[in-house]
Amino acid sequence: MTETNYGEPDFNITPEPDTSYVHPVLTQLNDKIANLEKQLEEQRSRNLELAYSFANYKLKLENVLRTHAQDFEGTVIETCVNVADDMGIELTNTKDFEITVSWNITVAAPFGEEIDISEYDVDAYLNSVGGLDYEENDISTTVSEI
Repeated sequence: MTETNYGEPDFNITPEPDTSYVHPVLTQLNDKIANLEKQLEEQRSRNLELAYSFANYKLKLENVLRTHAQDFEGTVIETCVNVADDMGIELTNTKDFEITVSWNITVAAPFGEEIDISEYDVDAYLNSVGGLDYEENDISTTVSEI
C-alpha cells in the first residue's frame, strides 16, 4: 500500500506475485487446468457445429417432407406427417385470403350545413378473427361518398 499525493492510501495497487519459484505440483495443476480449458473449448466448438448441422438437416428434411406432402396423396402424406412429428418439425399449410367488408352509413345534419366525414371516427377494427393470425396493419379503411 502506497500513499497518494494527498496522504491517503491507494487501494488500487495490487502486489506483483513472486514468480521466481513455482512448486512442481502447482505447475502440473496449472498445466492440467490449461489442458482441460482447451478440451472444454474444443467440445463447445464441436457442440455448436453439431447444433448447426442438425438445424440444417431439419430444414432440409422439412423441405423434402413439404414437397412430397404437396406432390402426393394418401399414405405418403401420412408418412410425411409422421416423420415430421418424430423429428419435432411442424408442417403447416398457408394460404392468403383477402376479406372485404363494407357498410353504408347515413349522417344527418341541419339543412344547409356541410357534412364533413372526417369529423367522424370511421376506422374499422377487428374484434374477432376466430383463432387466425393477422397483422393489425393489414386492416385499411377507405371512405367514399355514394
